[in-house]
Amino acid sequence: MKKIVIFSSYGGGGHTAVANALSGYLQNDYEIVTVNVFSEVLAPLDLMQTISFKRKTGEDIYNFLMPRKCYRLLNVYYRLGVVYYKYRQTKVRNLIRAHLEKHKPDIAISVIPVINDHILAVTQEMNLPFLLIPTDLDITTFVENIKAPTYDQFKIALAFEDDEARIRLAENQISMDKSLVTGFVIRPDFFEHKDIAALKKEFNVPEGKPVILLLLGAVGLQSLYDFTKELAKVESPAHIIICTSRQSIMKKNIDSLKFPPHITKTTIGFTQRISDLMAISDLFITKSGSVSVCEAIYMNLPMILDATTNLLAWEQANHRFIKRHNFGTIVQEQNKLAQIVTKLLKNPEMCHEYKKHLQSLEKKQGGIEIAHLVEAMVRSPIKVIQKIKAKKRDPKRVAYEKSSHF
Repeated sequence: MKKIVIFSSYGGGGHTAVANALSGYLQNDYEIVTVNVFSEVLAPLDLMQTISFKRKTGEDIYNFLMPRKCYRLLNVYYRLGVVYYKYRQTKVRNLIRAHLEKHKPDIAISVIPVINDHILAVTQEMNLPFLLIPTDLDITTFVENIKAPTYDQFKIALAFEDDEARIRLAENQISMDKSLVTGFVIRPDFFEHKDIAALKKEFNVPEGKPVILLLLGAVGLQSLYDFTKELAKVESPAHIIICTSRQSIMKKNIDSLKFPPHITKTTIGFTQRISDLMAISDLFITKSGSVSVCEAIYMNLPMILDATTNLLAWEQANHRFIKRHNFGTIVQEQNKLAQIVTKLLKNPEMCHEYKKHLQSLEKKQGGIEIAHLVEAMVRSPIKVIQKIKAKKRDPKRVAYEKSSHF
């Protein structure tokens, strides 16, 4: 059986979510080795592990700052990381090479940012196919320091056909034949038929009320409590589903909040059933993370993105993408959330318009498309793009893209 090494990271939740979903699509045909590259492969270079005697990692620092919305500091943290790994280039590449030589994969896949120029250099030296899968709509951090690559076994899988991504490629002198649109990689349950009535009954969601889903990331942002308090001020009848992730104390605090009679709620801790919750929802309030945003896009779910603080540099494009395609709106002031939601509930044609635009966007099933791409790269890497583009679309897949879940 052929082997794949997937370079991932547990900084945030997006890279892990995509790596796990991708493994699910590929594991029947390949041996999968997934590694958290920054804390494992590059552990000797992790300054936090050094000063904490391996009790903490650089990714732990990221995950500490993220729920506290320290976005300016995280933007600086990213830039310092780029400079640091560039300065330690020789050591970085030696560690990556040693990892690949140990596992001897048939292809390397990266779902991480910052160090893909080093992975590309090593895989080219080893004559090993390399597939880069950006997990953000803004691919800038993923193609950092990759300039005019000529390696014919290097490919980039894009989530959607988007002008901003094409501009980034052009700026880095990455030829168009290095990339193709595969769709975003999300779990297969996002493509399953949903029994809406049964799911509403299971989650204690009353019939006849619009449903608002509030989810602020896998790590559970501190502002979740404040957002919930604002939603208690919504003037129109609604049911709110609040995902508190692993923060049990926050769940208790939210459960203790008083809501007016016309607002009902369901509070849920950490769950893998996001696709079910999205299926029964009419409006999604979330942070700017690309995985949550893309999952909502695939579920044709109108959204409100949190812009109440400074944004991560690599998530700003998600706001532009949503507004450019008219998939939803943003909230810039926390105390305006109830007003925005009330307006949407009182004017349902606005959400219907968002949904219509969502349904019109072409959404390829990324896991399946990438499985075909991996097969082609492993077997005949030079003509990958021509082969994949020539492949006929599955008519069931086309029907799905044109349909609504609701």
